[in-house]
Amino acid sequence: MKSVVIDIESIGTGWYLDKLQAEIKAPGNYSKPESILKWFEENGTPAREACNKTAALSPFCQIVSVAWCVDDSPISSVYGTDEKALLQEFADTLRKQLVDPVKGFINPQYIGHNALMFDLPRLFQRMVINGIDPDIVRIKSPSLLKSWDDAYFDTMTYFGGKDTKGCSLANLCKAFGIEDPMPDVSGADVWPLYQQGRLAEIAAYNRNDVYLTRELAKRLI
Repeated sequence: MKSVVIDIESIGTGWYLDKLQAEIKAPGNYSKPESILKWFEENGTPAREACNKTAALSPFCQIVSVAWCVDDSPISSVYGTDEKALLQEFADTLRKQLVDPVKGFINPQYIGHNALMFDLPRLFQRMVINGIDPDIVRIKSPSLLKSWDDAYFDTMTYFGGKDTKGCSLANLCKAFGIEDPMPDVSGADVWPLYQQGRLAEIAAYNRNDVYLTRELAKRLI
């Protein structure tokens, strides 16, 4: 079995996001600047947060970057605006990395932080939506993802169990003394970076999360 540390970055997209974004404006009966400002203070932030959350909803999200590494190999990533193309490139590349010249295909153990609840389910769902067979790299349906299965190691649930409150990747890395090379970037920055066309920076952040997850997993396994 080969270990595959994996992480994805996604954004909200589709009609649902359009609907939410259209709602981030003061009603027409608000004309005074101070009234409009007050409305945004009370309603704008929750609406923007709802937009950000679409990045985690499988029917309304788009994967814009996938980063991974096999065992201790260099960290790879694919990113772009064409979700189908990047997912196909990811699957084809990882498939080659999992084939041994003598033993043939070697089943992976997927390692991630909150991977059982987010990264792996979204990869499966978005691959299926894009007509790509997830089984070529043994990514299973969310209904088959079990924390006790040796095919998975989720650093968040392994450490936190049923109580994962506060067990973010950043928090656990601080607790274990793992230095974060990109401490000023978080998942909340992905959508703004995407809007600015700064996909290479999203991919760099994505690879950084894989690095941190791999280091954390070494402390836990």
